[in-house]
Amino acid sequence: MFLPVGHDQSSVRRLPWVTFTLMGLCLVVFLLTLGPVNNTNERAAQLLSETAEYFFAHPNLELDPEIEEYLFGFIPEYQGQREAFKEVLKEGARGFGLVADEEDQGPEETEAEQQAKLDGLIAQFHETLKSSPYFTLGLVPADQNAYAYVTHQFMHGGWMHLIFNLLFLYLAGPYIEDVWGRPLFAAFYLSAGIFAALIYVLKYPMMEGPMVGASGAIAGLMGAFLIRYGRTKIKFVFFFFMTPKFFDAPAWLMLPLWLLREVFYGQAVDFGGGEGSGVAHWAHVAGFVFGLVVAAGVKQLKFEEKYVDTALEAQAVQHQNLDLEEALEARQAGEMEKAEQILLSQLKVNPGDFDAAMAYWDVRRDVGDVSPAVPFVLRVFRDALRKGERDLVAPRWPEMIEMAPRGSIDPALAARVAETLGDDLGDGVLRATVEAGAAGVTATTAAGILARLTRAGAAVGASSARDLAEHALASMDLPDETRAEIEELLAGPLASVEPATGRPAPSHDVVSTPEAAQGEPRDDAGEAPHTLAPEEHRLEIMEGVPTVWEDGVLTLSIDGQSRPMNLSQVQAIAVGGIVEPGRAPFVIVDLMLDAPWSKRVKLRIVRVRSTAFDPAVIAEGPDPMSCFKQLLVEMFEVSEAAPLPDPDAAVGKPFSRFSTVPEYEVEVFGLTS
Repeated sequence: MFLPVGHDQSSVRRLPWVTFTLMGLCLVVFLLTLGPVNNTNERAAQLLSETAEYFFAHPNLELDPEIEEYLFGFIPEYQGQREAFKEVLKEGARGFGLVADEEDQGPEETEAEQQAKLDGLIAQFHETLKSSPYFTLGLVPADQNAYAYVTHQFMHGGWMHLIFNLLFLYLAGPYIEDVWGRPLFAAFYLSAGIFAALIYVLKYPMMEGPMVGASGAIAGLMGAFLIRYGRTKIKFVFFFFMTPKFFDAPAWLMLPLWLLREVFYGQAVDFGGGEGSGVAHWAHVAGFVFGLVVAAGVKQLKFEEKYVDTALEAQAVQHQNLDLEEALEARQAGEMEKAEQILLSQLKVNPGDFDAAMAYWDVRRDVGDVSPAVPFVLRVFRDALRKGERDLVAPRWPEMIEMAPRGSIDPALAARVAETLGDDLGDGVLRATVEAGAAGVTATTAAGILARLTRAGAAVGASSARDLAEHALASMDLPDETRAEIEELLAGPLASVEPATGRPAPSHDVVSTPEAAQGEPRDDAGEAPHTLAPEEHRLEIMEGVPTVWEDGVLTLSIDGQSRPMNLSQVQAIAVGGIVEPGRAPFVIVDLMLDAPWSKRVKLRIVRVRSTAFDPAVIAEGPDPMSCFKQLLVEMFEVSEAAPLPDPDAAVGKPFSRFSTVPEYEVEVFGLTS
C-alpha cells in the first residue's frame, strides 16, 4: 500500500480556513457520536446474541431474512448449503441436550407465541440499530433523508477511516481553496460529496446499510487537484519488511492510477453479486469525475484570474495601504522604531512595494543611516525602470546617489539610469551616477555593463570612465565592435582623463555569470539609446532549442551542439505570437544580443520557437502554456533585459499577434531581415 504523506506544492497565500473547518467538523462529529455509536453497537450485539440463542433453541421458527444474513451470511445459498448447515446446527444442539425434542417442549408456549417472541427480539434489534448515529446521520439508499446527503460527509466508521480521510483532505484541500477562493471551494466540496452519494444511491437503490464518510467529497478534491496541480510531485511511503521507504511521483500519474483501482474494485464487487461493500468505490469514482469536470470548467472560464486573484490583490493593496498609513503616522510622531518594524514587515511580504520602500528610506534617512534601506530602494527602482516608469525614479535618484554607502549601487542599475534618465538628471548627477556604479564594480561584473558605464562616463567627463574602459578591454567577453569603440573613446575623449585612484582594479578574466550581471537592457556596441533607421539594420538569427534552464543559465541546442547561454549578454527579449492562416499558431522568443537601439548594423539574435520544445520539461506550471510563460518571467527576472514590444505582451498578458514572421520583425523591431 502506497500512502501519500506530502507533495512539493508547499505554500498558500492565506490560511485555508474552510479546509480546517471541514477537518474540525469531521473530528468533532466523530467524537460526539463515538459514545452513542458504541452504546448502540453493544446493545444491538446483545440483542442479536439473544435472538440467535432463541432461534437455535427453536429452529422450527421463521427467521427474518436480514437477521439470517447476520447469522449465516458467510454460508452461500448455492444448492441448499445454508439450509443444510442450519440443520447440522439444529441436530448438534439436540445431541448435546441444548434443544428439547418436540414432544418434550410442553404446552407452555405455542409455536405462534414462540414466533412472536422471536419477532419481538428482531424488532428490538432493528429499532436499536436504526437509532445509531450511522443510520440517523448516514445515508441509507433504501430509506433516504435529504439532509443525509450532507450529514453523511461528516460521519466516519472508525479512527482509521477518519484519519485517512483527514490526511487526504489536508493534502489537497488547502491548495484548491487557495486558488479557487473560499466560497467556491466550500460549495464545490459539499457538491462533490452530494454528487458522489447520489450516484451511489442510484447504483444501489435497495441497499439498507448506511453510507458514511467524506471520501466522495475528498475524491472530488483529488480530481480537481489533478487538473490544477497535475505536475506536482507527491511523496509516498510504503513499508518493505517493516522498513519505511519513500518515493516521489507526479500527480498526473498516481491520481489516475488510484481512479483505475477504484473502478476495478467497484466492478469486482458488482461481479460478485453484492450490493456495495465496506467501501463505496463507485462514490469515489463519481466524486473524482465530478472534480475533473468542475476543475476543467473553472480553468476554461479563467475563474481564478478574473475573480480570485483580483480579489486577493485588492485585499493585499488595502492591507498594505493601512500598514503604510500606520507607519507614516508613527514616523510623524517620532516613533521611528515602530515605523521601521511595520515597513520591514510589509517589505518582507512584498519587497517590490515602491511606496513602502521609499517610506523605509525616509525613516532610515531620519535616523541617519540609509544603508539598510538601499537594497529595497534599488530593487523598486530597477522594477520601475523596467516598466518604463521613469517619473518614479528621477526625483529620488539624486538623493540615493548622495546618501547611499560607497559600493552599494549596482553597476547595471547605474548604467541603466544613465541611459534612460540622462536628460532628466543633468551632467553633475550623471557623473555621480557613473562614479557610484564604478564603485560597485567587482571581478565578475559583465563586460557589457562596463562598456555602458564607460560611454556614459565619457559623455560627462566622469573621472572613473578611463578605469572602466581599461577594465572593459581586459575582459575576454567584450565583442570586437564594442572593443573598437572603447579603444576609440580611450584615444579620444578619455585621453585627457586621469585614472581614478583609491579603488581596486578588478580583474575581468573571469567569465561573467547571470548573478553577477544584473542584466539591464544592454547596449554593448553603441550609445544608449540610439535607434537606426530600419533599412540600416539587419537581423543575424540563430535558431536555438532550449534543453535546460537552471541557475539562471539557459542551455540551448544550436546546430546540433549544446551551448549554455549567459543571459547577462541579452540586451532585449522580444516575444510575439504568430497566427498564420492554415497553420498551427506558435510563439517566437528572440534573445537579442544587440538591442534595436545599438549602432550595430547586424543585430545578433538567438530565436526560440514554442513549437520546437516542451516547456514543461524545463519550467514549472500546471500546463505547457503556463510553463512557457513562467520561463519567460524567469528569464526577464534573471537578465533584466528590455521587454519587447511591451512588458505585458512579452510575458503573454496577452501575446501580441502577427500574421507572419516578417510582419512581427517589422512591427516589433522596426527592422527587416
